[in-house]
Amino acid sequence: AAVLRAAGGVTTVALVAAGEDSDRLALARLGVARVLSRELLVEDIVAALADVRRDRSLDGASILTVADDPDRLEVAASALADAGARVTAGVEPLAGFELLERTQPDLMVLGGDDASAMCRALRATLRWQALPVVLVTGPDQRDAADAVGADATLATPISAAGVVAAARRAVQRARTTAAAAQGDSLTGAASRHRVLGAAQAYRSLAERTKQPLTLGLFDVDGLSDINSRLGPAAGDVVLRALGTTLDRRSRTEDVVGRWAGDRFIVLWFGLEPNGARRRLDALMDDLRRLRLGPEGRLGFTVSAGLASYPADGDSRGRHGHLRPR
Repeated sequence: AAVLRAAGGVTTVALVAAGEDSDRLALARLGVARVLSRELLVEDIVAALADVRRDRSLDGASILTVADDPDRLEVAASALADAGARVTAGVEPLAGFELLERTQPDLMVLGGDDASAMCRALRATLRWQALPVVLVTGPDQRDAADAVGADATLATPISAAGVVAAARRAVQRARTTAAAAQGDSLTGAASRHRVLGAAQAYRSLAERTKQPLTLGLFDVDGLSDINSRLGPAAGDVVLRALGTTLDRRSRTEDVVGRWAGDRFIVLWFGLEPNGARRRLDALMDDLRRLRLGPEGRLGFTVSAGLASYPADGDSRGRHGHLRPR
């Protein structure tokens, strides 16, 4: 792993035995991108590798480079294009705002004498406040550049590997933040923010139309123990399986969301309590039939509860402990 990291541009993934926490720490120090349990199924390992590749990829990313002297960012533009990004090069900071509107970039790389001022202007503009910015500065200007709100700063002379690594980190952080606002990248479920918005809208609609609204809560038991014994990748398999099962049993109008780390919520509009109970029983049957991990030995249990409006009022609910396995 150390040799590959020194080579630059190489992503490493390691397979370790369950419970080897010391190995995980050592590998993390060596720059390994992901540590997976050897007990995972091949398809789960392949899925994890695909996640790593997506996280480290600049394929299709739109990147705008702006500098008063195009030669200043020639290395950056060439390296980013070689990494799969769509690069648009501009000159003059004032022209940068026009290019922003035209290209709608995922990342902006700024260089030149006015780069810090341009970055400060971006952070003061509501529309572009969240745009990731990599600032290329002189060796003696790095501290000043950090103060203007750049996501990363690179001191000249820059290397191709350095600019690509900085761009990947900045783009991935922005993608993760944007995705988290809408949905959970691991399970495909809606984010907590979206669930809250949908719950408020459905609650108002239920009151106006005199229709029932039922909330289902699903909590994976002992997820931290699974992570400790088999590694976080095994816990991801469990969470992904629960999210997929909930989604498969959902109607178009239902909302399936990940409320917290091991907790999911489902909103069933127009579903009476008895209908929700039947839906819950069907879900638990589906979960009991799941076979995860090597030879189907990765077992887990789920605690679940239901609360309905108006049958249970605004806050009271009926809860139970149901085991799919």
